[in-house]
Order: sequence, then C-alpha cells, then structure tokens
Amino acid sequence: MNSKIKRLSIAAILSGSGFAATILWDKATDKSLINTGETPLAQVGTVTDEVLRRPPTRLLWHSVNTGDPLFNGEAIRTSTLGEVRVQFEDGRYIDIEPDSLIVLSKAEGEISLDLMEGGLFVNAKSDGSSATGQSGLVLNSAQGKVDLSGASASLSKSEGQKLNLQVVDGSAKIKSKDGQTKEITSGNSGTLGSTGLQFDSSQLKIISPLPNKTTYIDATKRPDINFQWSGFPKTWKVSVQVGAGRRQLKDSATTAEPGIEKLTSSLSLGKHYWKLVARDPASNEIKAESPIYRLEVLARSTPTLLAPNPNASIEIEKFPTSMEFLWQKSTDVSQLILEVAKDAQLKQKVLTQRVESTDKYNLENLAEGTYFWRMTSFYPDIKEPWTGPVQQFKLIKKADTKPVSVSVTWDQVNPQQFFIEEPNMKLAWTAGTQTELVSQWKVSWKEENDVSSAGEMIETSDRNLAAKIKKTGRYLASVEAFDKQGRIMGKSEPLLVNIEPKPVLPAPQLLPAEGQIVSQADGRGELKWTAIEGAQEYEMKVVSKEGKELLNRRFKNNKMTLLNLMPGEYSVQIVTIDQHGRPSANPTTRSMIVPDKSNLRAPALKKVKVN
Repeated sequence: MNSKIKRLSIAAILSGSGFAATILWDKATDKSLINTGETPLAQVGTVTDEVLRRPPTRLLWHSVNTGDPLFNGEAIRTSTLGEVRVQFEDGRYIDIEPDSLIVLSKAEGEISLDLMEGGLFVNAKSDGSSATGQSGLVLNSAQGKVDLSGASASLSKSEGQKLNLQVVDGSAKIKSKDGQTKEITSGNSGTLGSTGLQFDSSQLKIISPLPNKTTYIDATKRPDINFQWSGFPKTWKVSVQVGAGRRQLKDSATTAEPGIEKLTSSLSLGKHYWKLVARDPASNEIKAESPIYRLEVLARSTPTLLAPNPNASIEIEKFPTSMEFLWQKSTDVSQLILEVAKDAQLKQKVLTQRVESTDKYNLENLAEGTYFWRMTSFYPDIKEPWTGPVQQFKLIKKADTKPVSVSVTWDQVNPQQFFIEEPNMKLAWTAGTQTELVSQWKVSWKEENDVSSAGEMIETSDRNLAAKIKKTGRYLASVEAFDKQGRIMGKSEPLLVNIEPKPVLPAPQLLPAEGQIVSQADGRGELKWTAIEGAQEYEMKVVSKEGKELLNRRFKNNKMTLLNLMPGEYSVQIVTIDQHGRPSANPTTRSMIVPDKSNLRAPALKKVKVN
C-alpha cells in the first residue's frame, strides 16, 4: 500500500512540475517577445466573442484584446461566433470570419497570410495617399499564391481545401504552383484547387444584394431581401442557400423558376452567409453554384411621430394658430426634413423644413382645416431617402361652452415591458388634484408605425389598465379624460411602450472554463458551475458514453458531487431554471473524464451516487 502511495505521489509531483514549467516557459517567452524590440506587423482592432492568438515561440493559446500588437509568425483563431479586425498601420485591414485560422508573417518586404481554414475579408486597395513604401500583401496556400496588394477581396477555404477568391474592388493576381497566373478584377472570382488555377468564366453577376456589403431594410416592413443575378443558363432553376456560417448553408423556401433571375427571401437582422445554387428542373441535380458571400442586414427607420396624434381633432379658440410637432429622433441621420401640407399627397405644401438638430418644431399661422405631415430621413451610407408614413390631424373651432380642463399625465409607466405567456401592456395615469372631476377615461393604443387602422380603444373608470395586445412590438398609447356630459377635458402626451417576451436566463458555465473536467481516481466527481443571477435552480443531466442517463436532478446551489463513477467519459449537461420554471435555451454541455486508474469495478449504472 505504501509503495502504491509513493508511486502516486511521485507521479503527481512530476505532473505538477511539468505543468508549472509549461506556464513559466509560456510567460517567459511572452516577456521575451515584448522585450525584443521587434516592430509589430499589425494591431488588433475590434473583437467579437472569443478570439485567440498564439506566437510561434509559445505553446498555449491566449485571448485577443483590442489594441494588442501582432508579431511575425503569430496564429489567430476565431470561435464559432468570433470575429476580429487586424489593422495595419497604413490603413489596410483584414476582417477574420468565425471558425477561421490564419497565420500572419512577413518576409522579403511582403506581409503573408496563410489561411488554414475559414474565411476573411481583405481591404488592401490603396487610395494613393500611403502607397509609397507599402509592403506587399499576399495570401499563400499549398495551391499557390494570391497577390492582394491592390484589391479589396473576400477569401475562403472550402471543402477539399480549395481557395476561393472574390474581388469586390480593384484587382488581385493569382499564381498557381504550376506557374499559371490570372488577374481577377472587380466583381469576378477565381479558385485555386488541387488541379491548379480555375477561373469562373460563367459570367455570373450578382446585382443585389451587393457582395460583402451591408444591406439596410425599413424597420417598419418585413425583412425581405431581393436577390438578383445574371449569367446562369435560362433553363435552370435557382435557389438561395443561407446560413449563420459558411458550413451551415441551407436552402430557403423560395426558388426562382427557369428564366427568372431574381427571388425574395426573408432574413433576420444580423450577419449571414449565402450563395446561389442552380439546378436542373427535371432531375433537381445541382449544375452550378456561386461563390459564398457575406451579408449584414441592418434596420433603419424614420423618426417616430409623437404629436399631434394621428387623426386628432384639436379644438382651437382663435385662428390663425400655431401647432407644435414632436418626434423621436433617429440615430446616424445626416439630414431630416419635416413636411406639412393640406393634402394627403403632400402637394399643397405648408412647410418643408430641415430639422435634424432638434426633436420638435412650432409651426405658426395655421388656419382652420385638415393637415397632413411626415418626416423624411437621409443617411450618409444610403443614396435614397427614407420616407416615413403620412399622418393627419384637424384644427377646429372650439365651442363657446367648454368643460373644466384637466392635465392628464402618466404615472410611473415602464416604457420597456416584458411578458411571460401572452403579450400585455400595463398603463397607469392621473389628473392630479383634478382626478375626481373626471367621469370616464378613454385609453387608446396602436402599433408605432400603423397608419392604416384606428388601433385599439377601451373606456374605463379606473386609472390603470392591463390590456392584452395582439403581438409584441412598439406601441403608442394615449389617455383622454371626459366629464359627465361626455365632453373631453384633457389628453395625455403620447407614450411609447415596447412590449417584448421576457428573455430566458443564460445557461451556467461548468468550471473550470477551459480544459477537461477530470474526476478523482476513486470515482468521485466534483462539479461546479457559475451562479446565474435570478436563477431559481439548476437542472443537471449526466450521461455515460454508452448513452445511459445516470443523473437527472435539480439543485439550488452551484455545486454537487458524484460518487462511485466508473472509469470512462461522461457527458454533463446543465441549464438554468428561472422563477417561472423556464429552462435556458441553450444548455451547457461538457465532457467529464474518470481516470482509468480508478479501483472501482461495480457496474456504473447501479453505483453512481450524489453527495
């Protein structure tokens, strides 16, 4: 027994020493890299999610942070959601996509990129201001070399390790290992494969959306993207495949029949990858595919019109009068125009005014009658203006007899409201010391950009309301006060309320965050995880490598211990349960290793215990 303990102790000391030596060596090489005085090749720009780096003199991968210098020979790796911009001093940059691995190096006056897997976008086209003395920028691969010094281009490694190139602007030169060369100009693509240089001569042209460009959609409409092209034979049918990554492309529901060179597909906001696939209508066999393009879909909207309310009849004591227009300003707008007219087509203009520096405008000298108004936005990166909906209001002469006037105000209403099962909106209001003079309240609401309907309305004698609504979204609500004679006494300012489902809690992370989870040699597995704020409890499942479920329990705290585990590999899955009994959407799954040095020999399914 003593001999066995001595051997285990020696093994533990040797293992710990090796681990400590690795950490010390890694830190030493890190310091030596910084202290050599070597000039960095580039600098880390923006970073999204997990991105790792590894210099050639180090064994371990380390996190990448904004502003980090990058040196000769460094490797950069991105996670499934990770993205990073590598910024050069002369203004050129590289955007590395998720699930990618590249090596950055410099030799003989050239900066070289070695794309091991994934994809990237290179912006190396010079504007002429800093071209003198610039290092060449090339991409090396086993199939050949691509000179990107005068191009903005997208590159990717596809199945079979083919290198795909799409030139967005400028020109790039491909040289295969067998000596073939080809210049690829703006809008064209080429491929380097095991058989050498391949150039896409099918004359396929993408008309929209523009490859590797951001597409903006109207936030008030469906997120439909128009795909249009030319170059495929007219006898083929064409579909679009879309996915979150280059490896997750799937057919959309829409297909263009033979002879049709456009289709529409709904995409969510965010980043997507897509390609066109042409098939034989008879056999459904794939005949040709376009390169894979990257697309970012963002929403833009015109200002939200707050006052005067849609279709409002406003009583005025004396004409001519003035009217204050209120709106909620848009972001990133370069120019904003307020238009007021006497007709719905806005041809009989009363006012056309630039108002981008404010969120209100007082228009004077208005006569009795009906008016129409709208806001139009201009953005620096969009050529066409974004025109908002037209709203109507009426100015009428106030009657000689009038009710007591009250001021209706909102009472501690949360503009961001969440629901669990059915969408609902909670409102509260008051008229202060004059509340008792009000006999009836009329509460109305409608979707923020709905100009075609009157919306919903409820009459109540209470000063609060919890109303079911048809769907999630942004709503404008208002309250009117009436006296016993049914005459209006006052009206609140419009209130913008956003109704959304309450998000579920994220899944906890099993600890340690990196490396394997390893139990003790006696079959005792201690599991810990991060505590999630607002969690009611945590649900854990443990499954053997053979697929047998050994544990399915819930825990209040963030740790537990499994006893009598047999040697082998186990899958541990954990989710967060919130106070409404809802589990987190994406469980955390990790593997746990029980060393084969365990002395337990009883069947695992009968002996696993929870301490």
